Amino acid sequence: MPYIPYAWPEKGVTITVKSCQIKRINVWGLMNRRNELCYEIHRGIINSKIVI
Repeated sequence: MPYIPYAWPEKGVTITVKSCQIKRINVWGLMNRRNELCYEIHRGIINSKIVI
């Protein structure tokens, strides 16, 4: 995992973060008016076939 620094740089200074390849987890969910959340975790792409 990359190290992500949290800082307030001086004006005109750019902070860069190196990236790396990691496995991704996608999460999608629905929340109702009572703030109840239903969610699912997927290791692949979430498309309309999965949502339906």
